[in-house]
Amino acid sequence: MSVRCLRSYSTSNIKSKLDHYIETGQISKYAPRQLERKFQKGPLKSEAYSPQKALLILKAKYDSSLFQDANGQGIRLSSLAAKDLGVSSPKSLQIYKNLHHIKSATRKSIDKRLLLALMGTNEAQLKDPYLVTADVLKLLERDGETTRALGLIRLARAGSSVLGIVGMNAILQWLLEKRDHKQAIKCLNDRKKWGIPLNSHTYVILFDGLSTSHEWGKAQDETCQFALELFEKYRVESIDGDPKKLGKCGIEHFNALLSFLVKNFTNEQELAWAVFDTLKGKKTDDAKKIPTLVPNSQTFTIFLNGLKKYSEAQATTIKANKKLTNKAKSAQLIKNHQTLVETANLILDKVIKASTPPIPPTKEQAQEDPEVLVTYRAQMNRILMTIDPAFVSVFVSCYINGFSGSGVDIDGGSHYKYVQQGLEYLKAWCPEIDQMFQFVNEQARADNIISPGKSVKYITDTRLKNSQDDKEDLTPTLPQLDPSKINPMVVFPPSPFSKNKTRAIFSDKKKPLVDFTRLTYDEVQMILADKNFKDSRGKYGKKMPANIQLTQTTKKQGINKFLLMNVFDGLVRLGRHQEFILSMWYALDRWGGLDLQKEFDYFKCEKFLTSERYPKFYVDKKEVGTQVDTKKLTEKQKSTDDSIVDLLLVENLIYKLNEQFKQKGLSANNTIVEVFSALVNKDINLAYKLVPRFKTVDVIFSSLMTDIHYFNDYTFNQEQLNKSKESKEPKELKVKNTKEDKYHRYISKDQLSHFLPSLAHFMDSLLVFESQKSSQDKYLLPNMYLESLNRILDRLYSAAWINVNAEDSIMFHKYIIRSGIMLFKPREFVDPREKLEYASIIKSLRAYHQWFKENKNLSKQDVRMGNSIKALFQLRKTDTDSEDKLKSILKSIYRHSEQ
Repeated sequence: MSVRCLRSYSTSNIKSKLDHYIETGQISKYAPRQLERKFQKGPLKSEAYSPQKALLILKAKYDSSLFQDANGQGIRLSSLAAKDLGVSSPKSLQIYKNLHHIKSATRKSIDKRLLLALMGTNEAQLKDPYLVTADVLKLLERDGETTRALGLIRLARAGSSVLGIVGMNAILQWLLEKRDHKQAIKCLNDRKKWGIPLNSHTYVILFDGLSTSHEWGKAQDETCQFALELFEKYRVESIDGDPKKLGKCGIEHFNALLSFLVKNFTNEQELAWAVFDTLKGKKTDDAKKIPTLVPNSQTFTIFLNGLKKYSEAQATTIKANKKLTNKAKSAQLIKNHQTLVETANLILDKVIKASTPPIPPTKEQAQEDPEVLVTYRAQMNRILMTIDPAFVSVFVSCYINGFSGSGVDIDGGSHYKYVQQGLEYLKAWCPEIDQMFQFVNEQARADNIISPGKSVKYITDTRLKNSQDDKEDLTPTLPQLDPSKINPMVVFPPSPFSKNKTRAIFSDKKKPLVDFTRLTYDEVQMILADKNFKDSRGKYGKKMPANIQLTQTTKKQGINKFLLMNVFDGLVRLGRHQEFILSMWYALDRWGGLDLQKEFDYFKCEKFLTSERYPKFYVDKKEVGTQVDTKKLTEKQKSTDDSIVDLLLVENLIYKLNEQFKQKGLSANNTIVEVFSALVNKDINLAYKLVPRFKTVDVIFSSLMTDIHYFNDYTFNQEQLNKSKESKEPKELKVKNTKEDKYHRYISKDQLSHFLPSLAHFMDSLLVFESQKSSQDKYLLPNMYLESLNRILDRLYSAAWINVNAEDSIMFHKYIIRSGIMLFKPREFVDPREKLEYASIIKSLRAYHQWFKENKNLSKQDVRMGNSIKALFQLRKTDTDSEDKLKSILKSIYRHSEQ
């Protein structure tokens, strides 16, 4: 190499080191090119050993007698293989622990490269916060303890305290998720010993973790006091601390702490109430001014939800108190609910006050007194609270709930007056709910959808009257709500995007105080920060996360599934069953992607799908698809929103239909099956975003089974009542099998007529749904479904069918046959090695076959079905093409079983 080349190369290295110093302020011994050449020559000395090399070092430096496994048994190093030192091997953890015991005893350091090998990392990874966190999480997952994870952090923090902070935060969160509070607090104390400071995120993780890992009412006083003192200390330290390291104490930290303190029920949640006093700023002993923390909507949502949970716990305690009479329990439950509602109203007043903007002056007032405009501009800078759906949902649930016991009975929910008030709030704050009520009122021809049903009103008033004495009146007295006061039209300060703010002040554009479609303050600030980031090319502001898409013109949905569930709960509590069903179909049609309105029989409210609209199962796969209305499909896809109606909401509605709609010995199983059938039918479920899952089917099977239990209990009680009204020598029950008397399993003709068609429709729809998943010509359902069906059939067969004649019996057996014939197989054809379940409908097949043999002058359909069943009984496994013949027979029976 020439002298000129050497001089050029040397100058280049000096320039590179100088550029590095200007950019980072650090003096580097080597230029980047020199470092690259060093790496190319071979690994640095601080790189981890390979498993083979680590094993050789371990055997060379240590004696086997020093190593023990988890059970105290000795570990023979000579018997170890290289794979035993891999990070995923259980033995590597024990070897790591033994090395640390040796270090504690001998005071000699351990070979770092050996430790790196046992932890499955290397020096380069220790310098990356993301990789350190990932390695820590992997070690926690593999080991189920913190030993190696803490060791990794101690190695990482030597390079930078930031690396230690990130890793320790991960361990803290893991311990709290495991509900190991003792180790979590020890983890905080270890940070002080190792010089790893706490940052802003640490406190959020700690308080949130303490909250989620404690049950309601189980937060201990000592732990709560520790958290409160830690918060107050952090708040003082953050005044002068480095914002980049420690961070500023903000309302998000307060909210996290509050979410934990409300789970402490000592002295009526004294700590949660007291912590609100810390929001206000004050001076410390060294005259430092602690700034005020401004609460947001989440603050009051957390607090109000905590108060509701406390009220729920109080109600449970009252109900469980065996020393109280039912009258005393009723009185205390009503008072308990009244206290909750009064407290919720006080909180609402504060929230509305914090959300209401100052009244702007008129143009004339500003011209007359310019100081008025100056004062208003100063008031404009106050951050306005946003009344969001989360707060409203919790607030309304204080009025409408299932635990208060102020309604029809002790175990019932809210008094109908509280329910009415809660629904009035929803109407005032959510136009979508108001529109739904107007629609239902019109279709059901009801004067007021939120007035109580006659039976609910009578039972509740009677119970209330019997629970009070002459000294007090427990009847809820609620003020008449004025929508103009709880959701007034106000003038908001000019938008940050407004070009002429002075003109905007005098525009007098009024908007509703509560509008869920409007962007919140935080969202507006996010848009502004993103705009500044783009305009300054990354110098100022902050880029909006990729998963969030917001603009100045973004309009959010004005309703969500939690608000909808409040509506459905309220309608159930009012006894408005017909309106509940109409509202359910309205929601499925409006936001669930279903095209149902043409099928409504609004006035009878009995069937919402015509028989032609149930999904048809074509045994020969010859279904002809209908022509799709492209325009309607597009509209449904746009209107479908899983934040409003999702599958979980549908399953909750099915649960409510099953639990709350049982009356006079019948149930809502027909409506439940109609919902499932509508979801399965692609001609109705146009958007096809609400697709049933295993849980959905399981919920329906469970509902059908609980219906049968209800039928049994109701019919048995009715029969016992009838017996008591008869003479001393009661007549025998008209039952099919009197030996079932001892089991109290009865089911009436009306109940069978109500239940079995729904079962048949459900199984048809389920076959359609399962066949849509596979193009194969097979109709078997998963074993779990068949097991559920067979439990239902077994219960039906074991019950005594009351007042059922021979003609009725055959009709019911036909429904059972249709429900399971495509899932049936004669015992001779069942291969036990396949471990498949089949429908147990043999009793119905035999009953129909016997009836077919004994009767003449049957319809063509009955004759064909009877002949097919006869052929089924005569078929043998040894026959030629027996499997194909079996399929053909089953299809024939299915076709002719339709009624």
